[in-house]
Amino acid sequence: MSATATVGGTGRPASFDAPTKALLTVGAFAALLVGSDTLVVSPLIPSITADTHTSAHSGGLLVTAYALVYAVVGPLFGPVSDRWGRKPTALAGLVVFSVSTALTGVGSSFALTLAFRALAGLGAAMLLPSVFAAVSDRVPPERRGSAIGVITGMLMGSSVIGVPVGALVAQAASWRWCFFGIGALGAVALVWAALRFPGGRPPRQLPGGPVKVYIGQFKAALSMKPVLFVLGSTMFWSAGLQGMFANVGEFYSSTYSLTTGQTGLAMLLAGLCSVFGNLYGGKTADRYGRRLVIAVAGASAALAVVIFSLTTGSLVAAIVVQGIWGAAIGFGQASLTTLVSELSPRARGTALSLNASSQYVGVMVGTAAAAALLSAGSSFLVIGALCALCTLIVVPLVLISRTRTADAAEPGAVGTPSTAPQPSPEGKAS
Repeated sequence: MSATATVGGTGRPASFDAPTKALLTVGAFAALLVGSDTLVVSPLIPSITADTHTSAHSGGLLVTAYALVYAVVGPLFGPVSDRWGRKPTALAGLVVFSVSTALTGVGSSFALTLAFRALAGLGAAMLLPSVFAAVSDRVPPERRGSAIGVITGMLMGSSVIGVPVGALVAQAASWRWCFFGIGALGAVALVWAALRFPGGRPPRQLPGGPVKVYIGQFKAALSMKPVLFVLGSTMFWSAGLQGMFANVGEFYSSTYSLTTGQTGLAMLLAGLCSVFGNLYGGKTADRYGRRLVIAVAGASAALAVVIFSLTTGSLVAAIVVQGIWGAAIGFGQASLTTLVSELSPRARGTALSLNASSQYVGVMVGTAAAAALLSAGSSFLVIGALCALCTLIVVPLVLISRTRTADAAEPGAVGTPSTAPQPSPEGKAS
């Protein structure tokens, strides 16, 4: 049975079936945990470095180690997912992620804590691309944007749900209990995924032995110019987001003298708007096309981030503009991830792993460039302009990637083909 049916023969997709809803639920929960584990580290750095007798300036390495392992090692597991299945790769990732996160809480030295953060990044790199690939395998193209929007929405939603809760736990007890809690919830997700995550090998596999297929998955993904353009788009998109987002706290503190708690409340609206953007951006992309939504979202996000950097006279106006910026980023994020999942169906896991790697490369580049500029005395307007430029670069790259290939012409998802009109790679029915 396919993931969707159509209503009254009109071609309008009905709701997801029960197995697909189960996959989306467990996938969204896993994304929430990964997002929380990634973002909660920043506010905890002062406590961690003090507890491990390390200079506060070294605390950023906890974020760098996680992102670096995700970016460098993560793509190696894409072909594993394509060849041996999404479920075993996702379950293995959950094991590594949950154990490493829990062990972060028992780190007696900074070096040991740093090692566990790196291992947690490895687990996350195995897990999330497998979740996105499993959803893409099951859901037909005409509903895929909506489905992926649920996962990316919860990933972004971690800034609204997971990070505040984690910060409260750390304040009430210890930063260690924050990681113990995420690790324990990861164990719950592991049991849940073992029961509800769909098994079986992915469709449309490449023929040949293990080594040949492993190398072939990378060739299948990287030999397509549209894939390369979209991977570049993801890198610039992430750089454009994180270059400013990583310094929002400093912006509110220096401009409006907000405390850490007040800054968190100010950022709450942006987080909610980002979740909204992901959820409805996927649906909008299903109807009007991935590239159109990305182009509009990119232009809107670029304008919003510049205006935000200039909004120094009204706190309410700054919060509202940041909310608009967050919504625009969310609309584009869901569409970008969906686009990657459709360009190389035979190497979908590999393409999505490479996409995740590009995302974390963008995070590192964007935050490093912004930090260097701020240290050199540049204003937030310069940071905003740089982030806007990165976001605008995405528009022509995505439009260039429009070229169709035989591999990109995807007939449908796993199971019985959908009875809806066949969509183009843009996500619109043709």
